[in-house]
Amino acid sequence: MDEPKNLKPKSGFFGIITTQITVTIIILLSVLAVKYLFKDTYASLKEWYTLNICAETDINEVLDNEV
Repeated sequence: MDEPKNLKPKSGFFGIITTQITVTIIILLSVLAVKYLFKDTYASLKEWYTLNICAETDINEVLDNEV
């Protein structure tokens, strides 16, 4: 007769790491595909990123304090 096996629940750590690696690979492949296949689109996305994401913010703008 088959004896019941002692099954341990899987750790969520392995699933989280696998998901993170998968998402990272998809993002990298998407950026590389846009960069090498759609150069005009990449140039406009790079300009948008530089203006909106890499913009420097002064702390006074955030806190609304006048110095």
